[in-house]
Amino acid sequence: MNLSENARAACPYYKKITDREIQCEGCVQRARLVFVFRTKADAISHKREYCDTLRWSLCPYAQMLNEKYSGGWTHDFKRVEG
Repeated sequence: MNLSENARAACPYYKKITDREIQCEGCVQRARLVFVFRTKADAISHKREYCDTLRWSLCPYAQMLNEKYSGGWTHDFKRVEG
């Protein structure tokens, strides 16, 4: 993985890429979500197709977070009683 692969992406939820993983803002506070791809090439391909472009909003996870911030979620993920 070269330095340019870890450069800042267009997607506001993207955090970083490492080997087969892309890390994004989590859907709960103080957390990140990690997507583990089958291969390093698959992770890089996804980043180039979505994270690095203005098409980032077509990513299913980005759509979910957009829904969260638009007030469309009905569940408060900040606190879960157990």
